[in-house]
Amino acid sequence: MPPNDLLVLGGDSNPIRWRDALEREVPNWIQELTTRMQRNDEIAWREAFENYQPRLRRHLLSVCRGDEDAVQEALQETWIRVVRYIRMFDDEEVFWCWLSRVARSAVVDRSRKRTRYWAMLDRWIDRRAGSVESSPTIDSARLGEAVNSLDPDDALLIRAHYFEGQTYAEIAAGCGNTARAIESRMSRLRSRLKATLERNEIQ
Repeated sequence: MPPNDLLVLGGDSNPIRWRDALEREVPNWIQELTTRMQRNDEIAWREAFENYQPRLRRHLLSVCRGDEDAVQEALQETWIRVVRYIRMFDDEEVFWCWLSRVARSAVVDRSRKRTRYWAMLDRWIDRRAGSVESSPTIDSARLGEAVNSLDPDDALLIRAHYFEGQTYAEIAAGCGNTARAIESRMSRLRSRLKATLERNEIQ
């Protein structure tokens, strides 16, 4: 269910507030909204912003521990990424999970400029690089580049699990999948990152 009653379906020609939509059994409002967003419908984007900006801000205030500057930067980056990667969703809870994960990813990427983030990447290298030994030639920046080279959804999964500490079950619940499927997917992603690191090492 959307966070408030501002959502309007159907554009200017046929406005329907979401509470009315539920009463009239308008089919799958989130599918309609995200489809219009994907088609770059300006009204749909305004509807999404009005409905989810306050909720995102509350979420990021918690993630950023009340740091208003960090929240504002993360909000801007979140919407930039949503514009870039929006797709159709047919479930509001899954859409919100994706949206909040994009927001948390924006926070993590912002923190890359700080020592704590680089330390996390270093620990990730030590745990997951496998046969690729940690050395001055395989540094945090190169691992960050390797993660960023993945498909956006794959990069979000890596960050959610390794940088934010989410379990496979938590990720699976938000993606409408099983923990075992997420674990299998993560294993393939680790192999791809390892191959990328090895390839860069040769170069």
